[in-house]
Amino acid sequence: MLLISKKNLLFMIFLIVISYFIVSCGFKVEGVHSEEKINFSTFIQTNNANTILYSDLKEIFSLNSIFVDSAPSFSEAVLTIIEDSSGQRMLSVSATNIPREFELFYSITYSYSIGDRVIVDPETIFVSDSYTFDERFILGKDIERENILNKLSEDLASRIYRRVFLSIKSNDISEQQKN
Repeated sequence: MLLISKKNLLFMIFLIVISYFIVSCGFKVEGVHSEEKINFSTFIQTNNANTILYSDLKEIFSLNSIFVDSAPSFSEAVLTIIEDSSGQRMLSVSATNIPREFELFYSITYSYSIGDRVIVDPETIFVSDSYTFDERFILGKDIERENILNKLSEDLASRIYRRVFLSIKSNDISEQQKN
């Protein structure tokens, strides 16, 4: 027979009650899928379609039931990526002049328009994160660097999508106003 102590039973009841309140208040983990939909087919205009950010933007716009067009002539809206850059800077060095900490950054300048109407004027978003470097773990640090860049790119794509959605909502643009 399974015996549960009073302490464990109270802890389990506590977890159940907390879980109930978290779920009932509408808490949910927000990923690339959003309940907020932009109902305009969108063309992503960029000079370089081989960036991590372009892939993340295409994914988030596609996952949220928006058709991402391959040609601007067929789309109702255009997301223009004016500048997309990433890189790293050295933040600190050891006493022996060996790099110890780097900052990774990702920056994008973009605008969004529906037909001839500019919904989001050109704006720049900059995100960064840092990581420590140890020459003994070069392979692991390269993987960590790539993971951080992917995380920054996903964050930017999410921010851009949310900004576009809120701008459309605040400008009260509905499907009836499509050109």
